[in-house]
Amino acid sequence: MKRFMLLFFLLSFSTSSHCGIDEGLISVATSKSATYYSRYNTREFLAIEKLDQSINFEDPDLELLNATIFHLTNKEREKRKLEPLVYSAALRNAAQLHSEQMRDLKFYSHTNRKRKAFASHADRIRYFGRRFPFTGENIHKVPAVKVKYHSARNLTNVKAHYSVTPLTYLELARQIVKGWMQSSGHRANILDKDYKYLGCGNALPLSTTSHGRRMYTLSTQNFAGP
Repeated sequence: MKRFMLLFFLLSFSTSSHCGIDEGLISVATSKSATYYSRYNTREFLAIEKLDQSINFEDPDLELLNATIFHLTNKEREKRKLEPLVYSAALRNAAQLHSEQMRDLKFYSHTNRKRKAFASHADRIRYFGRRFPFTGENIHKVPAVKVKYHSARNLTNVKAHYSVTPLTYLELARQIVKGWMQSSGHRANILDKDYKYLGCGNALPLSTTSHGRRMYTLSTQNFAGP
């Protein structure tokens, strides 16, 4: 018998507002953002030049990152002769909500204990108007930047310092999906033949801190059966 939901936990080092959500949360999917899913197949999407641009945290293309994770997930399925998952705006919005609340409310869990109305991923999906026979969720927390240490150089009077370089959209998305594929529970969700729909959401860092060490991306995937 098919389980109602799959919940797995992974911690890897490696605007419009919606009515009823506190503080103007969240970045809700639009018809324009849906073109990343309707206009391209996986091969065509992953050839988009913008994927190789470094992420500008002051003005990121959040939906480009969401869609890159979506298409990389389908690439893993297609390698194994599985049907690609279909984009769902409701699942995307539920995933986006959870990622932004994990960042803004400072927690990392499938369960949101700080907003009871959004406690489980099933609650979040229902909030956006959809009910499915069974659902699942993956979450991930990964560095959004590359941090490099530079030692002091006495002859040139250069002090020891760190340099922080943002990842590209493709680099970050690959890092997220790779982490899930290396975890048996998350991999099982991605390769589950009974799932039909997928939505991805990400919360990028709002600001830098010392040496970029706290510049993490919080990523969520929501899956659903037919």
